[in-house]
Amino acid sequence: MAKVLIATVSVFNAGMIVEPGATFSCEDDYAAKLVDNKSAKLYVAPKEKEETPKEPTSFDDLTVKVLLEIATKHKVEIGKDDKKAEIITALVAADVKFDENI
Repeated sequence: MAKVLIATVSVFNAGMIVEPGATFSCEDDYAAKLVDNKSAKLYVAPKEKEETPKEPTSFDDLTVKVLLEIATKHKVEIGKDDKKAEIITALVAADVKFDENI
């Protein structure tokens, strides 16, 4: 199986010169020799950053379901067909504070 390496010096591989810093692949035996003599090092793919869910900072960041729960808790009347913006408007009009509900 082929290994992926990063050249630390100019390396001759498959009839081409690989410049320092470039990645390339080669067979295991050749890769071991290059790593042993420090002409290359094994390439380790960067880990994907996990998205950490951001904390909500306003009513806009909440789902309609959560907004409806807040409206019910504060006895704010919401129409059954109201959209998110209308629910937020009703909460603000009723002087419901965002930070009291999170």
